[in-house]
Amino acid sequence: MKGDSRIYAAIDTNVLISSLFSANGASNPSKVIGAVINGAIIPLYNDEIIFIQTRI
Repeated sequence: MKGDSRIYAAIDTNVLISSLFSANGASNPSKVIGAVINGAIIPLYNDEIIFIQTRI
């Protein structure tokens, strides 16, 4: 899509977990999750990623 500034990325489980432990939300993992929530990053998943993340 021309002019689309969104980023498509697989978000590693470590990023999700690290963002939970950020005290002030200023950590890089927290910024990544914030960008996902705001729609700037579109997370990409496959069955293996979902399986691993639901087991944590």
